[in-house]
Amino acid sequence: MVNIIIGLFIFVIGTCFASFFGVVISRVPNKMSIVKPDSHCFNCDHELKWYENIPLISYIVLKGKCSNCNTKIGIFSFIYELVGGLVPLFIFIKFGINVESILIMVISLILLLMAGYDYKTNTILDIMWMVFGILVLMLFMYRSIFLFIPFKNYLISFAIGSIIFIFIKLFGLFILKMDILGTGDVIVFGLSCLLFNPLGILISLIISCVPGSIIELIKLSKSKEEKEIAFLPYLAFGIYIAILFTPFITNLLFEVI
Repeated sequence: MVNIIIGLFIFVIGTCFASFFGVVISRVPNKMSIVKPDSHCFNCDHELKWYENIPLISYIVLKGKCSNCNTKIGIFSFIYELVGGLVPLFIFIKFGINVESILIMVISLILLLMAGYDYKTNTILDIMWMVFGILVLMLFMYRSIFLFIPFKNYLISFAIGSIIFIFIKLFGLFILKMDILGTGDVIVFGLSCLLFNPLGILISLIISCVPGSIIELIKLSKSKEEKEIAFLPYLAFGIYIAILFTPFITNLLFEVI
């Protein structure tokens, strides 16, 4: 019963953070304050009441429309808030509550912010990846000092992941003649490598690159226009899968071998 309550609390907090991130994503690129004005409909300027601003629930109750002008609200915000709640919840289910899992939850939420911002603007702010990097380094130091995980394990992963991503970026620039990876993508993935063993890196790369490549090729075939690729959402998905399932896949491989 206690775990259910804690899990529900974590889910709700995650959706609230995702809802706030949605405000950041919609306002910061337009150089608007994230505090004022209050949340409102961008079509009719209707100021949202508190009960119209509850993550997930308000979208369902309002049937995805503004209560004043009936303009449709994009499904992005609903999915974004749902992911913001589910990822920390799954981390709690997998790792329980401790210093390590709390750091991983916070890291996953900052990654969600960067993924959403990249999806909407095809860029990420320097402050975002800096905060992400500080949190990853904190987790790295905690694991090394208190969990006695050797430094070299993660440094090897960092080196391998960084080299792979830099190679992909250079391949795009000099062979495909296009920048298929932003500098922010390389930085974020390089930092993320400190979260995993080498197998975790491969899992995150496969999960992010394969679906991402297929989806972007389909989009490109339909639009016939070259557009910047927002790769961070795919990368975030791959990192989430690696965080949650790398231990399971590692044990499975050891059993098979």
